[in-house]
Amino acid sequence: MGDARRAGRGETSSLPIVTAHGMGDSCFNPGMKKVTAEAGAEMGVYSVCIPTGDSRISDTINGFFLNMDASVDVFAQKVRADPKLAGGFNAFGLSQGNNLIRGYIAKYNDPPVNTFMSICGINAGVGAFPNCSPEGKSGGACEALDEVLSVFAYTPTIQGLIFQADYFRDPAKTNTTNY
Repeated sequence: MGDARRAGRGETSSLPIVTAHGMGDSCFNPGMKKVTAEAGAEMGVYSVCIPTGDSRISDTINGFFLNMDASVDVFAQKVRADPKLAGGFNAFGLSQGNNLIRGYIAKYNDPPVNTFMSICGINAGVGAFPNCSPEGKSGGACEALDEVLSVFAYTPTIQGLIFQADYFRDPAKTNTTNY
């Protein structure tokens, strides 16, 4: 059964696998290490999670305070520095990691991504602060937070500092130039 899965796409099965983690996670965390290793073991190929920091703490912090463009640039640098990825690779991103890989594909894609899989991706953006519902227990605080976020998320300063601001999409601003 395993061989049939690996042979299903011919040559693509020999390509390495690159993973990218979501917000608040790190390539250095045991969970991401395990997911990455198991993906490679299942396919019988080299696999690697590409961090945007050089340690667990810096990788986690960069998931918040390194904007999307800078994160994509670091990701591309690290991909290009790995000789095992020189011939191309398959990739999957978890949550915010999808934006990182999609940004790499759009801006660089050298070495090329052969197949990209989005897992729990936020590819169309988010329209509110996660887990903050105006109808919930902290409704008033959530409404205030959403109001502040919708104003500041589109400013050049916040766009230049915070990764999540690059994919925030205020539904009330769909017909504006900020959207």
